[in-house]
Amino acid sequence: MIAGERNLPESRISGANAVIGECALRTGNYALAEEAFRNMVKLSPDAFPVNQLATTLKKQGKSAEATELSRQVVARFADSKQPEERFEAVRALLALSEAPESKERSRAFGILETLLADHPDNPEYRFQYAQLLAGNPRLFRKERIPGVEPNAVVLLLRLADACPEQPEYGLALVELMLRRLRYARGFQEQNRQELAEAVQLSERLLGRWPNDPQIVSAVVSLHTRYIGFLRRDGKEPQARRETDRLLGILEILFYNPEISDAVKENLIGLQLQRLEPLRRSGKSGESASLREKIKRELDYYHGPMLPEFRKKLEKPDRAIGIFPPP
Repeated sequence: MIAGERNLPESRISGANAVIGECALRTGNYALAEEAFRNMVKLSPDAFPVNQLATTLKKQGKSAEATELSRQVVARFADSKQPEERFEAVRALLALSEAPESKERSRAFGILETLLADHPDNPEYRFQYAQLLAGNPRLFRKERIPGVEPNAVVLLLRLADACPEQPEYGLALVELMLRRLRYARGFQEQNRQELAEAVQLSERLLGRWPNDPQIVSAVVSLHTRYIGFLRRDGKEPQARRETDRLLGILEILFYNPEISDAVKENLIGLQLQRLEPLRRSGKSGESASLREKIKRELDYYHGPMLPEFRKKLEKPDRAIGIFPPP
């Protein structure tokens, strides 16, 4: 209504809604994102806003409407002469796919192949190709696209490093490494090196996007799984260094007045987890020092886990157990 009273052109209204929708989507405010993208679709039902609306609906559990919107994008734009519209059809096909070997993914690969043939350096095209590779490397790696790296981890590492303003690249890398860590017993030297590089990049990702709960959760999960991997590999000193490093990063972020609760919750949870073995080992001095540190941090935390944190801290005779050990 305000925009109408000011007689703003539709392009500016649409642009404003795009910014609002993207910011809301990244911070988890899906209701606001849905409103913004619906406004965009009303002004112009182009492929991009429809895809963004479908993504937002899916995150809210509104799968039926999201699926229908994705199908509309595929039907309207898969055979378009405009590369940006065919690319949106790829996004819609991937949203519709339910399995790594689905017909939607095969069709998406075919479209991407033509897009990358003309624009091999386009980061968005490369990102979607990496997503396909990550889902089923055996199926798609044998059909290599000339000039494009066929290793999803390497491709995502390069993309995330070159485009730090695109958090979805780094987040996709972290999520891929978390899946691969399920089969870490068979890791070769190259896998270990890629894992170490992914952990390093995840720190930069967290530093740049500390208020994104999804990124905070994913990065902390990767670090804790990496620490567990090091311990199983007989590298206890390195595991301790990585633990101290993770706690140090979270402590630096903790006192930022605009930091998300997710950072604070992960730090306090990890410290409570560390407190238990200190108590059991009889290291009263270290235990008391850590308890005082946690008490100070709880003064700066007002989130939903505060009662549970206080209860765990006030009852040292019971197991801490806030988060499972790595």
